[in-house]
Amino acid sequence: MSNPKNLFRLAVPRAGRALDWSTELEGVIFGTSSPDLEHLLIVPVQPEIKASSAAAAAAAVTTTATMTTTTTTTTTTAATAAVAMTATTNKTSVTFFSLPLDIHWLIFDHLSDSADLTCLGLAYPDLWATAQSIVPRRYASQLGHWAGEQVVCAGVCVPNHYPPAMYSTNTRMMINGNQEFTLDGVKIRRHHTLQADGTAVYVGLAVNVYEPGIEGEVAVPIALHNLCERPNVRYEEDVTIAEKSRRVYEECIRRCEGPSEVACIRKRRKEIVTKHSPFIPKDQEWMLRNLTTREFVTAKGIALDEKYIDGPFIRGIGFGEVVMLRVCWSTFAKPGVVYTHHVGMGVWAGHRFEITTRKRHEERSRDQAGWRDVSVGVAAEIAAVWEMEYGKDWRKMASKIVAI
Repeated sequence: MSNPKNLFRLAVPRAGRALDWSTELEGVIFGTSSPDLEHLLIVPVQPEIKASSAAAAAAAVTTTATMTTTTTTTTTTAATAAVAMTATTNKTSVTFFSLPLDIHWLIFDHLSDSADLTCLGLAYPDLWATAQSIVPRRYASQLGHWAGEQVVCAGVCVPNHYPPAMYSTNTRMMINGNQEFTLDGVKIRRHHTLQADGTAVYVGLAVNVYEPGIEGEVAVPIALHNLCERPNVRYEEDVTIAEKSRRVYEECIRRCEGPSEVACIRKRRKEIVTKHSPFIPKDQEWMLRNLTTREFVTAKGIALDEKYIDGPFIRGIGFGEVVMLRVCWSTFAKPGVVYTHHVGMGVWAGHRFEITTRKRHEERSRDQAGWRDVSVGVAAEIAAVWEMEYGKDWRKMASKIVAI
């Protein structure tokens, strides 16, 4: 695959996923992509929820068991079907709106699209609070998809050159061999080229990728950066809570049939579009854990200033920047870039990570020896690389150009 600029892509190739952007090394180290990675590594915290009383729950189950519903194949919306449900028990009418929250959650579980659920709440104000209690749970369920997976930011690599932690010795021998096989769901096949006389010559193992401007798939030599491209991976979209909630809002607007409906939704914009989550408590201490090496980095240990810490999100230098700096992998150095050799073969490339609270770390590591705080060393490494690029005033620059 041609890659003249040596573009890097962040991926978990062994899980078949990657981010849908690629950038040069400067964009990786000094860019604004850390919120994506942080959302992919955050392990959400379950907040304490006040459950309905046991008596109410039991009554609700009885009511649900005796509920009679009328359904038709011509129901046009989830809202119509939901509101149509009623139950009668001991001559007492129980409306859908009066059911306990627990039962609403069970019913609304069948509305997999958060835009459907939000529109239902907009159409029926009595259900708005219920919808708004469920949507954040949907967002939380999509956090941490890459936690525990092997992360790498792959640039151009020569074939058969992989981070030591990425593959076992047996797998590397298989990759370096000449037999067809399947690697994490990716078909690796023998690749031949035709000579002038029409003779087919075996040139090595290959994978398929999509080349810009070329229709269909193209066979290229197997290399790490090719394993991080489609069709070998699926690109992640709407990674952050802000992106997901913005998509829901835009979808609700798209469904409007008149100005009055648009106005109604716009009034609720601040409630629909958000970057916060009750599952990411800001009042707890967070840390980045390297599960491969049993090392961790604390927010206070790397933040430019403690006032920049907002839970797992840190203005300036945060957990995302730490991972990005240490998981790059490329065998080609960019001329004139002095820090290329510092980050080109990252010491954490192919390692497994998670962002979690100190409380959870202490609970999980109680019976695990060998965990080390490497915040000081990591902070010094970051300072060295940023100073190479921006000079002694790099801290001031970092707090401006790196997004939260």
